[in-house]
Amino acid sequence: AMAGLLYIPLLAVALALAVRFIPRADVPQHLAGHPVFEQEELIPKDTRLKLLQNIRDMKTFMSNIDTAKSSGVIATHDHIGEAIPINADGTCSHQYLFPNNDRTRCILPERIDVGRHFIQTGGLDGVKESFDVLMDRVSSFARYKFNKDVAEFPVVRELFESENFQAAAKSVCPADQTYLDPFQFTFIINLPGQTVAAHLDAPYFWGANRFRFPQWLLVAMVFSDLFQDKFIHQIQVVGYLHEWPNGVNPQNGGDFVFHANSSYMGTVISKPGAGTIVDGSKVIHAAKIYRPEVVPPHLEKDKFSQLVHLEGDNWELRVADEVVQRYTTQDFRISMVYRARCFASAEEATRYATLPEEEMVTLENVLNTLQADLIKRGVTTQAKLDTMPKLDLAFLIIDTYIKYPLAPVEAAWMPYNYCAIPRAVPWTAPLFDLFC
Repeated sequence: AMAGLLYIPLLAVALALAVRFIPRADVPQHLAGHPVFEQEELIPKDTRLKLLQNIRDMKTFMSNIDTAKSSGVIATHDHIGEAIPINADGTCSHQYLFPNNDRTRCILPERIDVGRHFIQTGGLDGVKESFDVLMDRVSSFARYKFNKDVAEFPVVRELFESENFQAAAKSVCPADQTYLDPFQFTFIINLPGQTVAAHLDAPYFWGANRFRFPQWLLVAMVFSDLFQDKFIHQIQVVGYLHEWPNGVNPQNGGDFVFHANSSYMGTVISKPGAGTIVDGSKVIHAAKIYRPEVVPPHLEKDKFSQLVHLEGDNWELRVADEVVQRYTTQDFRISMVYRARCFASAEEATRYATLPEEEMVTLENVLNTLQADLIKRGVTTQAKLDTMPKLDLAFLIIDTYIKYPLAPVEAAWMPYNYCAIPRAVPWTAPLFDLFC
């Protein structure tokens, strides 16, 4: 027995070394080396103040999960076959299934690729917290606006059309594709304690986009490198609107982070008025936790959550109409995201917008292509695929192709979030409660 005990320190050292040398990032070659630009004075202060007033005037901001369900953006195929009927009480029993738009079925959320990875790893900060706390950390609040809505916001239109802004945006497009086709701008509010987990933005392909397929499937298409002949380059400009009374404090976090390749992680401080320009559909990016010492309020996944402006700079966070927290505008990390597709000409943009149905990509084609590649890689067999539940297939696709980075060693020695284990294995809860 004593001899056996002597092996424990050796095993501990071996485990420590094994964890220490786990590769922290595995960025595919086709997603590496793309440009990322920072511009300190992208949004003038007078414009920023007008945009903040626009945000107050909008009154309500839904959580990103509720926004996805209520925005009117319902994909032709909002699932790949994993949908199951919702429970009689309107909830979904499976930890990763959420109510669909009309609350009749339970499906994988649009960005299951992002949320699940964050829960399993604790993100770039490597936090060790429960499933519920981590879900709350990534449940930011947003208003998504599409090109048709720009007329409602004259200050937004002026900003987008300004020479400075246009030059910054075009710097990321391929040299032969500098015609910008704007399609979305978004106001995003992060509460103290919240973050933006590592992700790729919703990709666009000729014949495939978020109006047709779940976003997680589109991201898998990008990572797989099997659909690059249909890929459409785009630009994302992230501008910071917040006004923090004490200025920028490095301890507050909230920095923009991007992975240029497997060995380099760039960081940009989210200074008011500054901007970052990148093709977010092919550069993995994230944000560090904003004010990481704060645990955000709990937002139950089956209940409706919204941030409501009252008057002046006062806001309330409501969950199922119950006020759970009060804030001021100065408490928030606020960003505006502008996105546009890159085309060679206006004619090419028009051709994309009017693509006939017979030229659209089918769900069957995407799944068949990915499944054939899974077999080719030796990941599975046709016999297994023939009987595999679609939920298992979805996770097999995500786990095989979508490789978001782990926390760097200096942020977390252990890059996996063991505190989320009790959610999947409930009987372990008493053990993990001791140190989580």
